Amino acid sequence: MKRLLIIPARGGSKRIKNKNIKIFNGKPIIYYPLKAAKNSMLFEKIHVSTESKKIISVIKKIGFEPDFLRKKKLANDSTGINDVVDYVVKKFNNLKMNFDEVWCIYPCSPLITEDDLKKINLLFNKQKNSLMTISEFPAPVLWALKKNKQEILNPYFKNKLNIPSNNMGKFYYDNGCIIILKKKDFLKSFKKIKFRGYEMPIYKSVDIDNINDWNLALNFYKMIKK
Repeated sequence: MKRLLIIPARGGSKRIKNKNIKIFNGKPIIYYPLKAAKNSMLFEKIHVSTESKKIISVIKKIGFEPDFLRKKKLANDSTGINDVVDYVVKKFNNLKMNFDEVWCIYPCSPLITEDDLKKINLLFNKQKNSLMTISEFPAPVLWALKKNKQEILNPYFKNKLNIPSNNMGKFYYDNGCIIILKKKDFLKSFKKIKFRGYEMPIYKSVDIDNINDWNLALNFYKMIKK
């Protein structure tokens, strides 16, 4: 089984400057998923997809050589992971390198371990669908509130407020850690793919979008290491 791992790491993060290579407990945060991936020995090719020379310099010091640069037009705020996967897969196809599976691990996933990857791989191999890691919403999603222009809170689902939480069932979200694609789905829009979910605890899958998320992930990391 030939597996390609893509770690999408553009350089233009705004809320946390240089987020994908910011020092996290003594190492650039991208070091942790790269180390887990290498130690798992699951992947034929590990490719960091970036347009940033600064990120390339960091990953070279970690021991990973870039295969090719990402186009700058695929490194802006509106670029989705779907676009990055399409570009990378086609680029490798042009280089006569073909794969049976494509994995994506996001660079700000410092709590993912090689054991996690092996467990996910076991589940993935037992079913026919592509897969994404998910986490359960910590509160009933149908009770969501939103602010109007005057900062007044209003229920988002006005007709759902009277539903008891134990009658709602569970709701999940894409936790931004890992996506795995079967070959049949490589060049499809993600909206057309029937994904299977692999549930992860929230401490393994903090979606780092701002400094509060960063500090939460760091606290989780230190707690686990103790």
